[in-house]
Amino acid sequence: MTTLIDVNVEIDFPKDKKDAKFLACALAAEADFLITGDSDFNEAQSLVKTAIISVSLFKTHIPHFKLKYKEITS
Repeated sequence: MTTLIDVNVEIDFPKDKKDAKFLACALAAEADFLITGDSDFNEAQSLVKTAIISVSLFKTHIPHFKLKYKEITS
């Protein structure tokens, strides 16, 4: 499934201004996860409700997430 998100918010993230657009997108989309290997995002967790996690941690959450999604869409 693809959903087009209109990102009409801006986030001030001085640690790495290039990454602010990804945080804004996660916020606008009300994303469950932002998956990254960039350690700059560790300081951004307080700016969004989205869980900012590594790829390896996300892999451990996929079975639970798929079950949750299946319950919502059924």
